Amino acid sequence: MKTSFLCAICIAIFLLIAAIAKWLYPTYLPFHLDRIAICLEIIAAILITLFCRKAWAWAGLSILFSLWLGYTIFWFVQNKNCGCFGYALDRSAGITTAINVIAIALSFWNWGLIEQNKKKKLLFIVIDGLAFLVGFLLAVWVGSLLA
Repeated sequence: MKTSFLCAICIAIFLLIAAIAKWLYPTYLPFHLDRIAICLEIIAAILITLFCRKAWAWAGLSILFSLWLGYTIFWFVQNKNCGCFGYALDRSAGITTAINVIAIALSFWNWGLIEQNKKKKLLFIVIDGLAFLVGFLLAVWVGSLLA
């Protein structure tokens, strides 16, 4: 389970870097969505580090990153900054999309090592797909507000 802890530390570091970048270089999204994302990133970084040996922690993390993947893919297709690192990275959607895919893969891998129930695995794949769709629709909505 050392690999789970190392994966958790790597993902937590990424989440904290994104939170700090958004705090220092804010994008000022409608309804303070950037500030809400900062809180979610800090909470997720703490929880995944503390509970890296629990299947629910990895499942929750994969859902969160699937939500963000849908969001970043919209901005990547639009060739615009998704705001995932604030304005610290000018065109961060491509970088963030790749990082989200890696984080989802690590989450599924670690979750698969812990969880043995195949029905639960299928359920979370469906939930991740729905989270992806919600993230994409959220980006469409934010994009319409910023236009």
